[in-house]
Amino acid sequence: MTDVSSQGPAPGDEREVLTNRQGHPVYDNQNQRTVGARGPATLENYQFLEKISHFDRERIPERVVHARGVTAYGYFEAYGAWGEEPIGRYTRARLFQERGKRTDVAVRFSTVIGGRDSSEAARDPRGFAVKFYTEDGNWDLVGNNLGVFFIRDAIKFPDVIHALKPDPVTFEQQPRRIFDFMSQTPESLHMLVNLFSPRGIPADYRHYEPSVLGGLREARYPTHDEQGPEIRGRVTRKRIPRANDYQQAGQRYLLMEQWERDDLVHNFVTLLAQCDRPVRERMVWHFLLVENDLGLRVGEGLGIGPEDVAGLEPLPGQDLTDEDRERLAHLGKNPPRDVSGLTMTHCVPDKRHVVTR
Repeated sequence: MTDVSSQGPAPGDEREVLTNRQGHPVYDNQNQRTVGARGPATLENYQFLEKISHFDRERIPERVVHARGVTAYGYFEAYGAWGEEPIGRYTRARLFQERGKRTDVAVRFSTVIGGRDSSEAARDPRGFAVKFYTEDGNWDLVGNNLGVFFIRDAIKFPDVIHALKPDPVTFEQQPRRIFDFMSQTPESLHMLVNLFSPRGIPADYRHYEPSVLGGLREARYPTHDEQGPEIRGRVTRKRIPRANDYQQAGQRYLLMEQWERDDLVHNFVTLLAQCDRPVRERMVWHFLLVENDLGLRVGEGLGIGPEDVAGLEPLPGQDLTDEDRERLAHLGKNPPRDVSGLTMTHCVPDKRHVVTR
């Protein structure tokens, strides 16, 4: 195999080093790894794959996510401690070690589904992406404002995005597409209870190449090829264990204020009324397992009662807990879940909130 890495900078070359999108140095920006001098390229050509993928995407495809957003620049200042203890007991990351140490950051807040011309007030999860420009490379920290998500297995990500995105033919976001997917994915219920409540619309938000004319230079390759970890394991396609699909969503529903529950039910009824009958029935079946009051209220709005969905079998491959099976045996007649000792939480704790339960 050939791996023609760079020979390092010429004497006196003080230009900054070219890095990839993770902030790691690029050692050779002109030669990719091949099997033999004229052989095929290998799939471990990360720098080539990243470079060509960026080239292929030099536009904003409206079928991808997070097209609409806003970025703020600033710095992160470290405390150097966790409570009274030195932070070094918990992490080796240098940006945290020293009290007062500042690291440049860029923070981007965005909606997920809408295109670049979409409304910032849409009902949609809000993503955040924080890029720390550390001395060891760039550290990306990402998440969303609702603390949970629609899916557990990443292989479903294209599917959930295609369901939520506007139809590629009509360019309209359609409830029938959304709930067609969600009705077959009970792990999404906790997220749905968040998204279609008032929390789904928040009040507010709180690249280089080598050049002889002053661009960036390549870094000297620091290692040789024959090193690194050897990884062994068995390839598997087992399902990720799925528990509490209904419990957490039901608890969230009961911990809401009454006006929040009213808004949630209104949104579900309005959107599900536009869906096909089998989808509506399956969603009411799910909601009855989530919490009796939620299922009865949504079902009433759609003209679907517990007796209409009691004959539905669990989804193929769906793992029900013993509690779920007990609730299924008494569909529409289950008592409210016990939420004593629980309080509503979100991604940012309210320090002024006093827990009274």
